[in-house]
Amino acid sequence: MRILNCYMANDSKGHFVTAKEAAKHNRQDVLCCVSCGCPLTLQRGNDGQPPWFEHDQMTVAEKILLRCTWLDPQRKRPVVCICRV
Repeated sequence: MRILNCYMANDSKGHFVTAKEAAKHNRQDVLCCVSCGCPLTLQRGNDGQPPWFEHDQMTVAEKILLRCTWLDPQRKRPVVCICRV
């Protein structure tokens, strides 16, 4: 499943935290997705790419991730099967 990078999270008190702020202040608390509430991991960025958050896909049920706004739009598009009879 492909989930796009996200740059905003909620901390344990419900406050918004950007990935840049989290990287700058070396935050160690649990940060969650603003959309689906899943745990996120901070990726510090490299080669000029800014920091971002990734969903922890190993600990969250797929049905929850499928409802997240950060799911790749290509994945959300319904599959259409055209059959010739």
